Amino acid sequence: MSSQLESWRRLTENIVENVQDQNKVQLKLVLAQIILYLNRVFLGASEIADSDVRDYPLVGIRHQPLSYELGTELEFRLHRLASFGLADGDRAIELLTAGLLPPSPLKLNRRQTEFLTTQQLNPEIGSVALANILGISPRIMKREKQQLFSQYGIRNASILDPQRFGLIQYCILFRTKSIEATQAFDTWIRTKALRENQLPFLLGCGWDVNNQDGCLLFYSPNQSSWIRTIHRLLENIREQFFVTSDIHQIKGYYSHISFDYYNHVSQQWRILSDVQTEGLAQFIDHHGEQFPPLRGFDYSQDSITFNPADWLLALTLSEALLTKKERTHLLSKYGFPLAEKTVWKHERQLKKMKTLFPSVAFSRLTFDDIICIITQSDEVILPTFHQLISQYTMSRLYPTNKGAIIFIGISSGGASLMKQLTRTLLNFSDIRTVSVLRFKRDIPQEPALSTVTLWNATAQQWKEPSK
Repeated sequence: MSSQLESWRRLTENIVENVQDQNKVQLKLVLAQIILYLNRVFLGASEIADSDVRDYPLVGIRHQPLSYELGTELEFRLHRLASFGLADGDRAIELLTAGLLPPSPLKLNRRQTEFLTTQQLNPEIGSVALANILGISPRIMKREKQQLFSQYGIRNASILDPQRFGLIQYCILFRTKSIEATQAFDTWIRTKALRENQLPFLLGCGWDVNNQDGCLLFYSPNQSSWIRTIHRLLENIREQFFVTSDIHQIKGYYSHISFDYYNHVSQQWRILSDVQTEGLAQFIDHHGEQFPPLRGFDYSQDSITFNPADWLLALTLSEALLTKKERTHLLSKYGFPLAEKTVWKHERQLKKMKTLFPSVAFSRLTFDDIICIITQSDEVILPTFHQLISQYTMSRLYPTNKGAIIFIGISSGGASLMKQLTRTLLNFSDIRTVSVLRFKRDIPQEPALSTVTLWNATAQQWKEPSK
């Protein structure tokens, strides 16, 4: 048995062992289908070899076409679910499957777009107040929220300010030496980076459709020993896998969602890449800024005092997949038994200290294309970036020490938009270099829960990295 297959089986056993109700049988069926699919994607196994695996009717994973992105997402969810330790089998299935096979392109009714737009503008609004604004009952709103989560993984989440926790966020733009080097680096990411703790604060990697260009996102503790270790590791990675690489330090986060180009009658997106890029750029140049800037924040320069329970809560609040009761259970699992009232006080304090910024999250597979733009540019161009990307369904802007990193989620027209964006951005004199990548899966934004073991609350620093 290969080491990868053995790892998947251990994860599924861990997930099943935690379940305490009668839904364990259904969960086993779902997990068996997932392992079968991972076998086919990553190990080249034939479906016939596992023909005795029974179908679970609500999850159509088994007969899906082979997709690296779907396989990577399934593997990611296995790791994350194993770390949650859920006792409810139905909840485990829900978190495994929410937004996993989203309808394509993204299709929403008018009430759902109004809900998401309102939620984006005021993420901390209460359920009753939100229902009143939309003119619906709380019960109907709850039903809409559940449908959005089930189909597209849409939920009200948060973004971490890593620097409040003594962490620096980096992005590496790279090109591999060959397709073989791509495969080897991908295997390193999915195995050694996390399983062997070589890059414990890894967020994720995005691969361009050419399978050689990509970007790697991760945190590093802002401590000299960690920084030296990370740089040695990156140097080894460069020598083994990359032709070129460029590291950017991320300094903040801004985001927006928009449904201006969605036709509710036809339920189609009207993407006019030339009008949405070059035309808008010229209009802004002549008439000034037309839209409010994206909501967001610059990362803080000051870290806070916190304990491991705070870090766990920050991670789970950021991803927003667990209920309050499940978060309390998770703390106990990791050795921090706290009453629900105490958990609430910790969470409130984290928000008060501005460690989390509310935002709307999607499944990493919701959009047909994620356009990633990495620039080396002057700071003066940032307001223009805010204007240009505010029109797209999902947009995120990360200011960096060299320029900016932008993510745009769209439901169609990725190839033409990618070309037009490149041509438009190269016309700006304030942009020195621009790289435009096209992903089929978004990059996770939270590190693994296992990083909690690295925090020394007494010394208020991250433990020395393994040599």
